Amino acid sequence: MHRRLSGELPPLGGQEILDQLDDRESLRTCYERAGLSQTALANAAGTSQPTVATYESGRVTPNVSTLIRLLEACGCTLDVVPATDKPRWTRVEEKSLAIHGRIAARLLEDPDRTIKKARRNLARLRSADRGHSARWLDDWNDLLDRPTDEIVTAMLARTQHAIDLRQMTPFAGVITDAERIKALQSVKPSEAERAAQRT
Repeated sequence: MHRRLSGELPPLGGQEILDQLDDRESLRTCYERAGLSQTALANAAGTSQPTVATYESGRVTPNVSTLIRLLEACGCTLDVVPATDKPRWTRVEEKSLAIHGRIAARLLEDPDRTIKKARRNLARLRSADRGHSARWLDDWNDLLDRPTDEIVTAMLARTQHAIDLRQMTPFAGVITDAERIKALQSVKPSEAERAAQRT
């Protein structure tokens, strides 16, 4: 089985690749066609069955190298090629992504302290939540147990799930106000904003 995908690089996470499979085959379909169980796939790919289950459910986004290992264990090959056009996002989403890019850099610099702060923030968010955001808070709780590179991949993904996660981010206070402003300034103004600046 051969799949050719297109997407903007970087960042391109495993969930985007799963979302773009040409005939929308799921990971489950791939391993079932190969005659594998979830456990057998996990063993063949060098990971655990619970990890495969979280990837399959979409609650955790695999990084690209992990997804490639999973697909290869099913007998699939994967080509990832850049698309000619960038996805169209709102300015709010672009700004949120820019801020989380700075947060991701801090997370990679000092993962222990950053995750510790995120867990404290998450506990406060949970105590204030009336059930409306439980799903996203649960997802963040699961994600913070993952390896740092998987947290970064999920945090910077260009999917609706990632957009929703960023709206409920537990990383408040991880970067300084100056870093936040610099991140916001890195987002290019829209045509409407440029026109307004000229008037």
